[in-house]
Amino acid sequence: MLNKLNNKTVGKVVLSVFFSKKHMYAQCKKRSTHDTHTINFISTNSKRNSLIFKNTSVRNCFILGQEFGYSLFRKSIVSLVISKGKRYHGRLKAFIEGIRFFLKV
Repeated sequence: MLNKLNNKTVGKVVLSVFFSKKHMYAQCKKRSTHDTHTINFISTNSKRNSLIFKNTSVRNCFILGQEFGYSLFRKSIVSLVISKGKRYHGRLKAFIEGIRFFLKV
């Protein structure tokens, strides 16, 4: 997915999100000229989150976005670039609105 992004994202933190029918996965990557490093990752499939979130409803995605935004804020990240792969609607919109509580997206 990062290969499709243009050179304006080099040196910035890029958010990529994947939804399956049951779970949600999101990660932030810092892209340099030659390599990509994962900064943070969150999933509803982890042990802690699977007990809290039984499904990926819009409300749960908003809460998960707040948790993800707070963890990025603790790592001194203040802005993100969203990789455009999906429509900004529904669960993705709720997740990003949750992140906006703490960061500039």
